[in-house]
Amino acid sequence: MNKKPLIIIFVGVAILISVGAWFFWYQSANTDKVTNKNYIGNSAEECSRIQVLCIAGLERFDDESGCGCQPVTIPADWKLYSSDTVGFSIKYDPSLTLSEDNNTNVRLYKIGPTQRGQTEMYDGIILSVRKISTEDWRSYINAQLDQYKDAGTITEPLHDGILNGISVKEYSASGLGDFKIIFVSVDDQTLLEISYTAPDPTDVGFQKTIDMMLSTFSLN
Repeated sequence: MNKKPLIIIFVGVAILISVGAWFFWYQSANTDKVTNKNYIGNSAEECSRIQVLCIAGLERFDDESGCGCQPVTIPADWKLYSSDTVGFSIKYDPSLTLSEDNNTNVRLYKIGPTQRGQTEMYDGIILSVRKISTEDWRSYINAQLDQYKDAGTITEPLHDGILNGISVKEYSASGLGDFKIIFVSVDDQTLLEISYTAPDPTDVGFQKTIDMMLSTFSLN
C-alpha cells in the first residue's frame, strides 16, 4: 500500500490545525478583553497605511493604541421595533419616523437638512421592510431585478451576503436615487425585502445610522 497519500493528508491536516490555532491565538492576543476591540494596526503611523474593513455589526475605531474593529455601540435611547406579523425586529434612531402599512410593510424615514418638498429623496434616510408571499421567491427576485434594469442601472449585481449572521441575497441599483436591496428568505414562499437609501450631501452620517440599525436586525 502506498503510504505517501496518507502522509500528505496528515501533513495537510497538521498545517490546517496549526494555522487555525495561530489565527485564534492572534485574535485573542490582539483583542482587548475589556473593550472587546480587535486591533489590526498598533500605531497611528501603521493605521495611516492600512485599510480597516469591518464586517456587519462591527465598526472601525482609532485610539492611542492603534486601530481596528469593535462592536457597534447602539445608543441607549434607541427604540426597539418588533413585528410578529412581518416577522422581524430592529432597533432604530428615535429621530426617524416609523409607519406601518397593512401589516406587511414597515417604513422608517428621516428628512435631511437640505431636502425640499415634492422632490425625489436626495437628503435623508428611507428604510423599508416588506413581507412578500410568493410561490417562488427566486422568480420574484429575478422579476425585481428586471424592473430595476428597465428603470435604472444595477450598480452592484445580485450576490450572497450576510446580515447580522443571516444569509441573504442583495444588490444595489441606481434610478431615482441609489438603493440597496436585501432579500431574506424566511421559508420557500416567504421573503422579507429590505430596501434603503441614505443620500447624505452634508455628511450627517446617515449611512452609519443605517449600518447600526441593520446590525440589530433579527427574524422573529
